[in-house]
Amino acid sequence: LLSRLPKIQLSHINMLPAKSNITINRWHPGIFIFTAKVTGCIESSCMQNKKPVNSFKFSNYRSMIKYTKGLLFILLLIVGLFACNKSNVNPNIPHVVINLTLDPNSTIFQELNTVGGWLYLDEVPGMVIPSASRGVIVYRQELNEFKAYERQPPNDPFKCCDNQGRNCGKLVVGEYYPFAMDTCTNNLYLMNDGSLFQGEGRYPLIEYYAVYDGNLLHVYN
Repeated sequence: LLSRLPKIQLSHINMLPAKSNITINRWHPGIFIFTAKVTGCIESSCMQNKKPVNSFKFSNYRSMIKYTKGLLFILLLIVGLFACNKSNVNPNIPHVVINLTLDPNSTIFQELNTVGGWLYLDEVPGMVIPSASRGVIVYRQELNEFKAYERQPPNDPFKCCDNQGRNCGKLVVGEYYPFAMDTCTNNLYLMNDGSLFQGEGRYPLIEYYAVYDGNLLHVYN
């Protein structure tokens, strides 16, 4: 049993006489705490009066300290990563379900037929965009790669709304291509990755998944 315990000072036991008794008092494998009582006796005394001549206790607290420090470090690392990820989430993301399917090669979406083309899906007849969204911009980045962005500005989205919080501004492309412009704050965002190119703000464009299977484009969150 002793040979399987972590970092036990077996050198103390080597000093004992040949006939020794080892009694395990406490053994906690979860936290590596080990205490034991070792008694030994000289052979003649064992034969005659059975009186122990050596008695002491030892424990492996060093292993416990190292284990506790390691566990504490891991917990702090997990908490730190969680706090960091949480702080990077844009609180302005609209609470909306987006689930759209379209054929980017059809004449209905003619603007998307070529690389570099873009389109407001909320202005296409027949495309139903939930009211909680201000619209969706789709951009054909490569032949088989698309980007889809929410038209709600990611920074200060309600800055230019009316008194009732309605008629808020939308991101526009038009003459600003290859950028999307927030005409309220004059922020410019790159269409190829959504990053803030000009202006002040913490967050990039609100992006939706855009998966192209070679035939249809699926836009969702």
